[in-house]
Amino acid sequence: MTEQYIIGLDIGTTSCKSLVVNSDGIPLGTEMAYYPVLSPFPTWAEQDPEAIFRAVVEAVRSSIASCEIEPDQVAAIGLSAVLHSVLAVDADGNPLTSAMIWADTRSAASSAQLKAKYDSHQIYRRTGCPVHPMYPLSKIDWLRTNLPEVYRRAHKFISIKEYVIHRLLGKYVVDRSVASATGLFDIHTLDWYEDALEMVGIGPDRLSKHVPSTTVLEGIDASCAEAMGVRPDCLLIVGAGDGLLSNVGAGSVEPGQATCMIGSSGAVRVTSSQPRVDDNERTWCYLLTDEVWVVGGAINNGGLVYQWFRERFYPGEEETYEALDEEAAQAGVGAEGLVFLPYLTGERSPNWNPDARGLLFGLSLRHDRRHFLRAIMEGVAFRMHSVLLALEEVAGEIVEVRGSGGFLRSPLWVRIMADVCGREILVPEIIETTSLGAAFLAMHALGHIDDLREARRYVPITERYAPKTNNHELYMRLYSLYEDLYERVADRFPEICEIQAASIGDPAGPH
Repeated sequence: MTEQYIIGLDIGTTSCKSLVVNSDGIPLGTEMAYYPVLSPFPTWAEQDPEAIFRAVVEAVRSSIASCEIEPDQVAAIGLSAVLHSVLAVDADGNPLTSAMIWADTRSAASSAQLKAKYDSHQIYRRTGCPVHPMYPLSKIDWLRTNLPEVYRRAHKFISIKEYVIHRLLGKYVVDRSVASATGLFDIHTLDWYEDALEMVGIGPDRLSKHVPSTTVLEGIDASCAEAMGVRPDCLLIVGAGDGLLSNVGAGSVEPGQATCMIGSSGAVRVTSSQPRVDDNERTWCYLLTDEVWVVGGAINNGGLVYQWFRERFYPGEEETYEALDEEAAQAGVGAEGLVFLPYLTGERSPNWNPDARGLLFGLSLRHDRRHFLRAIMEGVAFRMHSVLLALEEVAGEIVEVRGSGGFLRSPLWVRIMADVCGREILVPEIIETTSLGAAFLAMHALGHIDDLREARRYVPITERYAPKTNNHELYMRLYSLYEDLYERVADRFPEICEIQAASIGDPAGPH
């Protein structure tokens, strides 16, 4: 019998990553395909679902070719996908809208109205999701209010992953992990939450059938299989949400282990054997499997801000992480007193404020782009620190922190994170832990791994960043300023949002 391989496929915010592993869980190669985030107005962030499907096909085909394996050697594909996306489709499966993604906050007014009309804390307790424009709960309500004809015609409201599965198999199926991050799913009974559905005027028939994240699907369309370079009988493991699988791929699967992830967004997460929610609604709680929950807090503005700055202030320059690290390092710890609140797309945990906007404090004639870059990296680290502190209150002591995501390509940024949080950061050998986690979950679904906690033995740690006491002390002074600045300006964010919306004619209007 020929060697069999499994693909971990991660449908992320800006790219699709396809990672091939062998039967021992050893990564052999990965390929990526990119697609844009469209933002015609400040509060909008959407994507073309067909462009994402094309990227899925391209990434899988490229990864198979790069590893020089045959179609009949690919036994299964494990799926991971970005959380909180939603699009409407008609009875034939054709998109009626673009996909509104996690960074889209156009439904802020809908969120406010839902919170005023219903017991939003009860919704949070049952679903693990605060009522916030990030979640499909509010996005569907926005469609009902602003695009009533689309809302009426919609056969289903689905996520990006569900669209891909439907294109491949002709079925509307959603894993309970992705479902649990919609604000429409009861994380205690593991079923659609009728009170939430009634809030937006839909029944479960307008949503996909929910299944465990270890569900094995069969019957890939022959033309799609050929385009991807696999056989039609290749198995598809429905998988889970990207952030939750990041924990699996990083080996953070035991109590007290946290994953600190910065990709486009950022998050700190821990696993739990039971659902846990916060009386102050600072954190969320989603399903990984039917027996494992993940408690965490996420930020909107992680690598997204870094990328924005790089594109705006290094136009036409092919700056590497090493070169940017060198520049930021020249600014020194604390960026010579420049503090940045990185709220370019609103914010999530722990304040859940869609109106929040970026702020620079302490700017002087001495500062240049080196200080801006350093202040961005530190500002994101401050955000992550605030989430970690809240998470520890909700889920218990965190004794180990593992890094994951693209920020691990920047040793300086990892160093900053360790110094800000006052914690050692462990760096896994494979930094793209989400696609690896998707592969591990597929191996678990197929019986190659008995318990997901075994994934830890597949994840060697290659580096450790211990915090430096002097740096941490200075960062805590700056963090205090950072938190105080937010409190002082928070009530003025709606006004600046109103001015921004009016200046460019944002149809979502002021929040």
